[in-house]
Amino acid sequence: MNNIAIFTMSKDEKVFFPIWHKYYSRFFKKQNIYVLDNETSDGSLNDGLLLSKLPSKKLSDEEIDKYQFIRFIVKNKYVFNEKWRVNTVKECRDHLISLKYDAIIFTDTDEILIPDPAKYANLAVYIQSFLKSSHTFITTHGYEIYSFENDTPINLNDNI
Repeated sequence: MNNIAIFTMSKDEKVFFPIWHKYYSRFFKKQNIYVLDNETSDGSLNDGLLLSKLPSKKLSDEEIDKYQFIRFIVKNKYVFNEKWRVNTVKECRDHLISLKYDAIIFTDTDEILIPDPAKYANLAVYIQSFLKSSHTFITTHGYEIYSFENDTPINLNDNI
């Protein structure tokens, strides 16, 4: 999907970020994947092209080169501040809108968007359907997935 952006915010997500990136990189070009890096120190975002701020234009394949996504540092001086988080996400969204993407998706690193498989083959097909529709936004339903004591352990390296 050439002109669709996705972004997330991450801080020390050594488990969830690799899952998030592995899934979404199947559908998005690496120069259209953005990560708001909330001062990660665990190495989970080292494969990203580190910029001091959001780029003023879309980057090309050559500009992102060996990196797998674009990241830039955001700083929150509080342990948790939802107002800061919402405002930071809105600022990023507004900036990406200014870059003229056809659609922009935001998810947390522990959120995977999977459209109804009875209706759509995959996320790319779903997004193309959305772009052809008259809708200007969509919301999702979230489900918590739990593993119980007697369940077969989940392999986090498996495809979703």
